[in-house]
Amino acid sequence: MLDFWANIECRIPKKDRHLPRFEQLWLQDDESNQIVQNTWKYTKGDIGNKLRDTLNQLHSWGKAKYGDIPRKINEIQKDLQHQKDKISYTTT
Repeated sequence: MLDFWANIECRIPKKDRHLPRFEQLWLQDDESNQIVQNTWKYTKGDIGNKLRDTLNQLHSWGKAKYGDIPRKINEIQKDLQHQKDKISYTTT
């Protein structure tokens, strides 16, 4: 796995770290391909800079289009566990 944030992590307190992650859902959207092409084409610098900027662009776009996916997953998992606990409680 590529680690683009190694130099930054040591300067950011652990509780405040929020590193952007690639979401596979983006691959299903044609807009993501255009974002990758444009960012790659217009970003100056080495490959690390291009990758970092591309991930940041995708992350911003994905959050605007789909919302905060990890937070939504977490909320749904908690709700599911709550529903399972209710079912277990009523059947015992």
